[in-house]
Amino acid sequence: MADIFDRMADAWEGEVVARQAIGRFTGGAVAPQTAANFDAQGKGVSGRFKIGRKVVYGKYMLAEWLRARAEA
Repeated sequence: MADIFDRMADAWEGEVVARQAIGRFTGGAVAPQTAANFDAQGKGVSGRFKIGRKVVYGKYMLAEWLRARAEA
């Protein structure tokens, strides 16, 4: 059975999530600036890349990062 993070990724319309859309992906739980801060510290989503000037994350990589950061 998929957990909440897998379901979030499965429901996302594309294969990537732009940093600016991370708030929509997470239901407002993570802001784009928060993701940028983690990226700058080297603690962000692994495998991020740019399309033009936009930073994007693979939706399943983002889900894994969220899962690792989640607290029960």
